[in-house]
Amino acid sequence: MKAVARVTKILRIFAFGCWCSQVWADELLAKPVILTTIKPLALIAASAVGDAATVEYLQSPAQSAHDLHLTPSMLQRIAAADLVIRVDPAFEQRLNKHLAKIPTQRLITASTLDLHWPSSNLPSSNDRPLERDLHFWLNPSNAEVLARRIQQILKLPPRRLIDDATLHRHQRLLMPFADQSTIAYHDAYGHFASAFRLSRPTTIRDAAGHPQGLASHYAMHRSATAEQPSCVFVEAQYAGRDATAMAKKLGVQVLPLDLLGIQIAVGADSYSHFIEHLVTQYSACFGVFDQVVQGA
Repeated sequence: MKAVARVTKILRIFAFGCWCSQVWADELLAKPVILTTIKPLALIAASAVGDAATVEYLQSPAQSAHDLHLTPSMLQRIAAADLVIRVDPAFEQRLNKHLAKIPTQRLITASTLDLHWPSSNLPSSNDRPLERDLHFWLNPSNAEVLARRIQQILKLPPRRLIDDATLHRHQRLLMPFADQSTIAYHDAYGHFASAFRLSRPTTIRDAAGHPQGLASHYAMHRSATAEQPSCVFVEAQYAGRDATAMAKKLGVQVLPLDLLGIQIAVGADSYSHFIEHLVTQYSACFGVFDQVVQGA
């Protein structure tokens, strides 16, 4: 019996040693977790790091990025993440108190990086916190700036999100529409227009997706009627009834424009796919969808 007990004890010690070794191995092999507030930032992060990190996002892209509703599980994910990426305190206002607790080395606020801002943007203010267009990810150059910062923090080699040949193809495709007028549901496309040298869309709502004042609304209607837009763009996260009504009044089509990457899977090439999809959707306004598909 003593011999059996001794063997059993040895086996238990061996099993415990194996378990500990596995735990240590798992810890060594565990990938850092990057948590972004919204999906577009996750598309950039995943493209920047490849398979070197796990990338997640808080807010469903089917909802407005400006209306982040926190849950206890979201707060736990924020606390557990190795790196948290946000847009700007004015963009995710409900997170400010919680993100203030995150050490600065674990937090990237994208708006503080050396980004390109469209010339017509104005500085933020406490009274009008979204006076400038914070949808910086719609400009590939800005996305590259954020990607490089992520790579520096995680000590990863540089990795381009979109190669020059692909960017030039997008630019050539959009060039004929540089002066074409469009209407967008809310004021979010200044960065996209700046990146591809397009006319900035007339917008029905402000940068936060809120209805504009009466004077601004009247001026927008006058401008839209005078410029004869080619189409009205809508976004899946908004009902867009006022956009549909305006399109009907102007006699133009309503088309989707996905600035949050709802249909894009998060992965190593996700940001390139996101911009490709956005260019395809924008070009459809001018009846060139088939050309875009053939050139993709």
